[in-house]
Amino acid sequence: MGSLATLLPAAHNASPADPVIDNAPDELNDLSYLVEVLRSVETEQYIEQDLTTRAAALGISIPAPPSPSENAHCPDPESDATQSCICCRDDFNKQNDLQTLPCGHTYCGNCLRIMIEQSTTDESKMPPRCCTQPILATTIRNLLTRDEQQLFLKAVQQYSTPWEARIFCPNPCCNEFIPPRSRIDPKHPFDVVCRECRTRVCIWCKRDAHPVGQDCPNDHELDQVLRMGCPNFCNGEEELERRRMEEAAREAELEAEKEAQEAAAAAAEVERQQAVKRTEACEEFKKLKEEQEEEKWRFRTFERKTKGVMWTRHEERKHKLNEKYSDQIDKMKERHAKTEQHLEERQIAAEIELRASLEQAEKSVRIRVKHMEAYCKALGRSSIGGSGSDMPPRVITERHLRELGQQHNALEGMARLHQAKINVLRDRQAKRMEELLERQESELQKQREKRDQEMEDLVAELANEEDALAKVFKDRKERLVRRWELAIEILRVTKEKEKGVKFAPIPSPAWPAEAPSCIDGLGSEDAGLAVVKEEEEKRGETEGIAIAS
Repeated sequence: MGSLATLLPAAHNASPADPVIDNAPDELNDLSYLVEVLRSVETEQYIEQDLTTRAAALGISIPAPPSPSENAHCPDPESDATQSCICCRDDFNKQNDLQTLPCGHTYCGNCLRIMIEQSTTDESKMPPRCCTQPILATTIRNLLTRDEQQLFLKAVQQYSTPWEARIFCPNPCCNEFIPPRSRIDPKHPFDVVCRECRTRVCIWCKRDAHPVGQDCPNDHELDQVLRMGCPNFCNGEEELERRRMEEAAREAELEAEKEAQEAAAAAAEVERQQAVKRTEACEEFKKLKEEQEEEKWRFRTFERKTKGVMWTRHEERKHKLNEKYSDQIDKMKERHAKTEQHLEERQIAAEIELRASLEQAEKSVRIRVKHMEAYCKALGRSSIGGSGSDMPPRVITERHLRELGQQHNALEGMARLHQAKINVLRDRQAKRMEELLERQESELQKQREKRDQEMEDLVAELANEEDALAKVFKDRKERLVRRWELAIEILRVTKEKEKGVKFAPIPSPAWPAEAPSCIDGLGSEDAGLAVVKEEEEKRGETEGIAIAS
C-alpha cells in the first residue's frame, strides 16, 4: 500500500461514482475511508464491479450493488421543498412523511391508513386505490401493524371469494368468515371448520354441520342420485370397500412420501454437517473471516473517530457562538452601566442647579422683605430729619403694608414650593431612569433572543450534518456487508469447483448493537441553550458579589 500522496490521485480519479464534495464536511470525505478502512487505492464502485465480474464468471447470479453514496453526497434539491398531502392538504417538510402512489399522487400515512381501513369494511373500496390504480403491497405493509395486516388479508380473502360461495360461522358469538378449504377432510368431506371457535359448518346449507349419517336437505345432487336408485338392489358395500382401499392407498402414499422427505432431509443435514466441517478446516475460509473481522474493526474504529471529530467540531462551534454573544452581552451591559451613570450624574447636577437657583430666589425675597420692613418701620427717619434734609417725609400707606404681608406669606410658603419643585424634578428624573432601564433590558432581551435563535439554527444545522453522516455510514456498512457475502460466496463456489465437494458458507461478521447517535449534551438544542443560560447565571452571580463588595 502506497503513501497518502500516492493514494490521493487514485481516490479522486478512479471512478466518478464516489465523488468528493468540496462543500461537504471533512467527515463525509471518502478519501480517509478508503485509506483507513478499505486500505485500497480504488473506490468502492471499482471493488464492487470487480467482485461482480468474478461472481458472474463463476455463474453466481448476484446483481451489482447500488451506489447509495451518490445520493448521500448529492441530496435532491427538491427534498427540502414542502409538499402537501392530496387528501388532507397538510404540509410536510420531509419526503419520507409522504407516500407516492403509482398514479403519482402523494398521501400522508394517516390518510393512507384510513383509506386501507375503509377498504376492509367496504367491499366497493377493495382493493384500496387511487385513480383506479391499486396501492402497492409494499406500501400497505409498511403502513400497517402486524394485527392490521392480518385483518386486511382476511378482508382480501373474503372479498375475493364469490358471494354465493362465502361461508360465515353460524355461532352468534363468532360470525367469522371461513375461507375456502385447501384440503378436503375425507371423514367430513362436506364440512368446514371455523378457525376461531372450531365450529363445523355444512358447505351446502351454511349452517351447523349435520351428524354422521345424516344428509343435508340442501344437497340437490344427493336427491338426484336417490331418485335414480341402484338397478342392482345392492347395499353399496362394494363402493365402500373401494373407497376404503383408495383411502388406504392414499395414506400409504403419503407415509412413503413423508419417509422419503425425512430421509432426504437427514441426508441433506449430514451433507450440510460435512460441508460445515470442510469449511471450518479450510485455511482460506479462516483467512477470509479474519480479514473481514479486521475490516469490521477498522470500520467501527473509523466510525467512532469520525463521529468524535464531528461532535468536537460541533461543540467548538457552539462554544464560539456562546463566547461571541457573551462578549457582546458583556459589552452591552458595560455600555448600559456607563449610560446609567452618566444620566445619574446629569440628574444630580440638575438638582444641584435647581437648589442653587431656588436658594438665590429665596435670598432675594428675604432681602426684599427686609427692605420693605425697614421702609414701613421708618427706620433712619430721625437721622434724616436731624441732618436738615429737605426730602419729603415717608408715608406708609395701606398698600405698602399689604405688599409687605404678601412678601411674608410668599417667604413662609417658599420652602414648601421649593421642595415641591425638587420633588417634581426627582419624579421626572426617576421616570427617565426607569425608561432608560426598560430600554436597556429590552436591548438585552433582543440580544438574548437573537443568540437563542442563532443557537437553534446552529443546532438544526449540526443535526442535519449528523444525520447525513449517519446515512453515509449506514450506506457504507450495507455495501461492506454485501461485499463480504459476495466474497464468501465466490470463495465457496471456487473451492467446490476445485475439490468437487460441497462447502458451507461462513456467516459474515456480526455487528454489535447500535450505540447512541451522539454523546450526552451534543446535538441537542436544549442542551446548548442550557449551557448558555448556566454561564449567564454564573456571570450574574459574580457581578452581584462584586457589586455587594
